[in-house]
Amino acid sequence: MTTQAAQPVEAHDLIVNENYPGLVKDGGVYRLDGDLKSDGSIIIRLDAWLIVEKGIEAGSGIKAGLSIICKHVLRAMFSIFAGICIWKKIDDKDRSVTCLQCEGSVACGILIETEKQSDSASLLGSTHES
Repeated sequence: MTTQAAQPVEAHDLIVNENYPGLVKDGGVYRLDGDLKSDGSIIIRLDAWLIVEKGIEAGSGIKAGLSIICKHVLRAMFSIFAGICIWKKIDDKDRSVTCLQCEGSVACGILIETEKQSDSASLLGSTHES
């Protein structure tokens, strides 16, 4: 068996955790009012879904343990991974990448491109549990 070294986090990568500026826990989700942008990768390290009220743009790729909801365009130069959670059992609703339009390749997750919606509850759907 070949063992590979862990991929290092580059200095230009953006780490989003519960201490990220402007991030608010709202029931069972985290919300960010505004855009999420990075010249490198975006690595989302949260114990709940992330809802970004505007757009997401990564100069490299995006990695998230659970679902990502973006109310505008989601852009990534390389792959997008959602639902790679290793700390709990997940189902399809935890693997979704929901956005108005996706400009990138969803390598892991379920892509849901929506029409512009004014209510984030409609993006969450009735299956979300707080």
